Amino acid sequence: MNTEFDFQKLANQCGDSAFLYGDYQEAYIDFEEVPEHADIVEYESRVYLDKLAKKLGFQVECVEQHGGEGQGDVIYAVYKVTDPNGSESYYKCSGYYASYHGADYEGCRQVTPKQVTVTRYE
Repeated sequence: MNTEFDFQKLANQCGDSAFLYGDYQEAYIDFEEVPEHADIVEYESRVYLDKLAKKLGFQVECVEQHGGEGQGDVIYAVYKVTDPNGSESYYKCSGYYASYHGADYEGCRQVTPKQVTVTRYE
């Protein structure tokens, strides 16, 4: 069994706009791109990323999302990926939103959480 789970690479293979809404369960890769995981192929020869992660012992959680209808044209979701040993890494999948056709996936990159202080005047 292949135990590789490269979230960034797999997210970019999906290129699915569902990623941008934090709907990780709907993200899929065409079977031809990951034939080593033929045992979890589903509807229309799709390998769903959430099932692949679970099979390999990884947990994926959407920890932040922004954008979409009424929130401007920038859209993104941040995912926390926990490996079987408990190590965590974070990935930001981003793109653009247009009301006439939805979201366009642009890419995914690894990010690091950082606390910042914000001053607001109310």
